Amino acid sequence: MGRLPTLADSAITRLIAFDPRSATSTFKIALTDLGQAVFFPALVAGLGEIAPGCSLDVVDLNTQTVAADLVSGAVDLAVSSTELPGALSSTVMRWDTYCCVSRAGRFSGACPSLEEITALPRVVVRGSTGHTLIQQLLPAPPAGSVHLSGFAAIPGIVSATDLVAFVPEAITSEWVSRWNFEVRPLPRDVYSASVRAHAALDITSAATAWFVEWAVATMTAV
Repeated sequence: MGRLPTLADSAITRLIAFDPRSATSTFKIALTDLGQAVFFPALVAGLGEIAPGCSLDVVDLNTQTVAADLVSGAVDLAVSSTELPGALSSTVMRWDTYCCVSRAGRFSGACPSLEEITALPRVVVRGSTGHTLIQQLLPAPPAGSVHLSGFAAIPGIVSATDLVAFVPEAITSEWVSRWNFEVRPLPRDVYSASVRAHAALDITSAATAWFVEWAVATMTAV
């Protein structure tokens, strides 16, 4: 039976220099499906260049459990539009402004008011994904709304129905290029949320410390 690691072992681990060129570490990051679409291509490409022997393991973000996973070391980094509790460091990487998407021709005649749009049946992304700000600002979803665990199915649903969806502006350019959508801006001073990278305050691994610093810088530049 191997001995349990001691505090001295942890201190030594922190002092060991991490060389990304020769490392074979696996880094685990918690992202929503939207976060995967926005940030993951840059992370994969960048890690392949600077740390070719390392791997990325993506898990679905769950705001109810990810803080504990970060503290325990089960997850190295998490990205969320929701502030997470606990002994974590948090870095604002960008601000996302939300907008309303609907199928082309959904609204005929005069453009509906903000009050009319926000009262319509809509696609709702559950709060456990970290996108809670928009739902807090909207009236309760009326009858006919649908609830999803992520963003991936929204384009197909909205393009085929009268449902609307409120999504970060960052994803709409890709959707509009592939789907026949109309995008309506919302007031930026109200419907904006910070996108934050979260990590444990006490990182005992030199590899994790390197990855967190590198990944946050990479995602901030996206």
